[in-house]
Amino acid sequence: IEAGLEDNLLGQLQEICLMLEPTAAMLAATNGTPQQINAILRRLDRLVSVVTPAEEVITLLLDLHVAIAEASANVFIQSSEAALKTATVLRIKRNPAMAGPLSAADADTYRTLSCALQARNGELARSIMEKIVRMGLPDRA
Repeated sequence: IEAGLEDNLLGQLQEICLMLEPTAAMLAATNGTPQQINAILRRLDRLVSVVTPAEEVITLLLDLHVAIAEASANVFIQSSEAALKTATVLRIKRNPAMAGPLSAADADTYRTLSCALQARNGELARSIMEKIVRMGLPDRA
């Protein structure tokens, strides 16, 4: 029963993430202050570093998603941070590979997000964040 409830909860949280996180990235690209964007870029740089210890990856992922929500300057997205954190933790629990070093392809996806944020390209940031959220789906092998 617990696994069924967890799967149901994860599915619902995933729906919320797919609605909120791409929009948060788009708004962060357009509304974030230079300081907020730079803080996000530093997290992204550390995340794609090949020397990032696995235990730090989880913290970086959580911090990254929270920083993007904050930079969105949207109080409704910001108020959803707890749900976004929970969804990230559950995705990692269901897909432990997410807690390890990024694959080259996943690192490239995060680098593209970094470029989109630097360029203040909201639509590209939205599209890439949707891809990132989908990367963490539990059925991903």
